Amino acid sequence: MKLLTNVIRGRARPLGVAGVTTMAILLAACGSTNSSSTGSSAAAPTGSSTTSTGSSSSASAVIREAYDPTLANLVPSSIRQKGTLTVAANASYPPDEYFASDNVTIVGFDPDLASAVGQMLGLKFNFVNTAFANIIPGLQAGRYDLGWSSATATAARQQVVNFVTYFNGGIGFLVPSSSTITINGLSDLCGLKVAVEAGSLEDKTATAQSTQCTSVGKPALEIQRYQTENQNILALTSGRAQVSTAGSQIVPYLVRQSHGALKSVGAPYSMASLGIEFPKAAPAGLLKAFQGALNKMIANGNYGKILAKWGEQPGAVTQAQILPQSASQ
Repeated sequence: MKLLTNVIRGRARPLGVAGVTTMAILLAACGSTNSSSTGSSAAAPTGSSTTSTGSSSSASAVIREAYDPTLANLVPSSIRQKGTLTVAANASYPPDEYFASDNVTIVGFDPDLASAVGQMLGLKFNFVNTAFANIIPGLQAGRYDLGWSSATATAARQQVVNFVTYFNGGIGFLVPSSSTITINGLSDLCGLKVAVEAGSLEDKTATAQSTQCTSVGKPALEIQRYQTENQNILALTSGRAQVSTAGSQIVPYLVRQSHGALKSVGAPYSMASLGIEFPKAAPAGLLKAFQGALNKMIANGNYGKILAKWGEQPGAVTQAQILPQSASQ
């Protein structure tokens, strides 16, 4: 779950070498500094989509949707003629969006959903990797047509972009498996070295909690902000941080892939809608087409199949919505 804020740095105590080595293997498989996805159908890891387009012939694609002319006709003709839309994503957030083993193709359940939507609407999507904090400015500057990167549809955000919601997510906590830290609520973070992804809702929440800690005489959080989830996890496994906060939907994945180096603690909090971001100038018909495609997938079961492929059923929604509601008019 992601939002915008400022960047500072911090430090933390060491962790054993084994944890660092294990996590380095994970990050080599799940991360990259490449700048974009070409939309190719190169091989991806088992359980991953290989496509960023609506017309990929990849054998590993989990869903094939039929073209829906009624929904496609909601898309303005100028966009249909263009054919390919540029999608901003921060590809460091497995299993939502991350780089496949070819270090080029962006995969995850967000690209899988996009592929199915593209099939229905007759559109292709070129996913482009960028820092999360740059997505909204890029939308406003016209560099991207939309953002599909696990963004929380907050009220403040709805003032600058429009959303089509598609998932529910919260915030979870990660610690090294050897840690004895217990977290029953945000107040338990007081005085701890906490790694967050810069620009995320976790970042904003940690900042607010730090102020709350000092207001009641407790030590502030030592917040470490990083540009990618990979850097966030490395801070944890290398001992610079004691706790890492992350989207509740990615915490189980990170724990599974750490092979015992990490564990989750506490219960997720701040559950909220995640949405596809559109510039305020985007036509209402485009948003309605995306909303209609997602709702059709929810009804026909393919939405659930995609989430099941990635183990993300707990975040399923029963209906995609346009936010704010005025954006549908």
